[in-house]
Amino acid sequence: MAARTRQHYDEHCDEPSQVLPEYTETLPGSRVRGLRQLGVQKHYPICHLERKIRRLNTDEYEYRPAYYEEILCTASSNDDVTSNNEICSSLGFSCVQWNKTIHLTRRRYSSDCWETKTMVIPAGCECMWPVHRLGDINLHV
Repeated sequence: MAARTRQHYDEHCDEPSQVLPEYTETLPGSRVRGLRQLGVQKHYPICHLERKIRRLNTDEYEYRPAYYEEILCTASSNDDVTSNNEICSSLGFSCVQWNKTIHLTRRRYSSDCWETKTMVIPAGCECMWPVHRLGDINLHV
């Protein structure tokens, strides 16, 4: 039964338009939310990001949640990306990788016993002040 469920799950995971509900944090559509969005300005990241969904289920283990989103700082040859990373470096800053700890549970398909597991995953990238090169930012402000 677990193998059939896993096969059914894997068949549908590669669909590009699939919404992954476990980490989707959205408010229900409401008039108030729509009004709040009218005044929001759009911001673009200065550092180039690469987002990937990492699926965790294997032939041996079932995980909850079954996947996580990885956000990596990347260097690319794309002109837009290079110019964005150059904006950060021309200011004297650096694109810095952020990580976070996530908590998971897993079990062998042959068992009803769940165990906890933690992972440190890449979670974002920001253009930041390099203290090791420029010193304390408060001295420059």
